[in-house]
Amino acid sequence: HKRLWQCPACHTEHDRDLNAALNIKQQGIFELQAAGLVVSAHGGLRKSVAQTAAA
Repeated sequence: HKRLWQCPACHTEHDRDLNAALNIKQQGIFELQAAGLVVSAHGGLRKSVAQTAAA
């Protein structure tokens, strides 16, 4: 049984559990990026690495 939410503006139905999971994921990524711990790379998360370029 899916729990649905309907947008009052466009009447599109959304799966509430899926929407909540996506919101939690996005907030976690935002907080990690704000702390400088990870960056998005090809759809996944990778640690930031600083390298000095060779002269």
